[in-house]
Amino acid sequence: MVTRLKKFRQAEAADLLEKAQNEDDIFGKAARGISYWVDKYGDYRMAWHHGILFHLEAWLELTEVSTVVRTNSPEMAIALGDFIEYHLDR
Repeated sequence: MVTRLKKFRQAEAADLLEKAQNEDDIFGKAARGISYWVDKYGDYRMAWHHGILFHLEAWLELTEVSTVVRTNSPEMAIALGDFIEYHLDR
């Protein structure tokens, strides 16, 4: 039961990231400011994670999208990792 719930929330987080990307280009915004995020976090991977998370949260505030998934949840972290891998591999 708990595993199924986590998988559901992870899928919801992935859908949320995809919607934010399509509507607001959160990956592109993070890419344009990557030097800021690298300076702030020192690690390239963490820079991407925090940059995308920052733009996702800003998009959520502006659009007032209803979601069960918290942006600081383990499911969101997994979905963010997958999202970053996908976009960096393109």
